[in-house]
Amino acid sequence: MIAWIMIVIYNKSYNIGRGVSYLVTVENALKSIFVLLAFISFGNLFFNVYEFSIINLITAILVFTFSVLIYRLMVHRLLDNYRTYG
Repeated sequence: MIAWIMIVIYNKSYNIGRGVSYLVTVENALKSIFVLLAFISFGNLFFNVYEFSIINLITAILVFTFSVLIYRLMVHRLLDNYRTYG
């Protein structure tokens, strides 16, 4: 969790400005997820901490990715609606 927070703050992927498109929001979220997965993979490579089956690992990655993308797109949409009405 701490690694995810640090990655998001470093990449500033939480920032949704007025002129930001939905594609940029998705790209920023995917970049943050990729960096987190790389961090976890390197940690597992050197320390062998995580002993999960590949099916459980893929399922967790997919659920996490889709939930982050859906959340970010919903927040982006809500901000667009909020900004439209002042």
